[in-house]
Amino acid sequence: MRSADRLSPTLRETPQWMASLILHPGQLEGTTLEQVVAAPARGDRRERLDVYVNGYPARVQEAIVGGLRGT
Repeated sequence: MRSADRLSPTLRETPQWMASLILHPGQLEGTTLEQVVAAPARGDRRERLDVYVNGYPARVQEAIVGGLRGT
């Protein structure tokens, strides 16, 4: 279990958190961006996270379509 006073998620919690965001965009479940996502040189944390949240389903779709076409 997570300790309430710990600031960052465990290695196990991080992919679970990312999966939750991919499946349910816009919801931050119990963890803030500042705890998980490093501040980028340009832009903000949400923009950095959106690259993954929006990109992952696109890559899965490309893999499925490519597999169906035999490429």
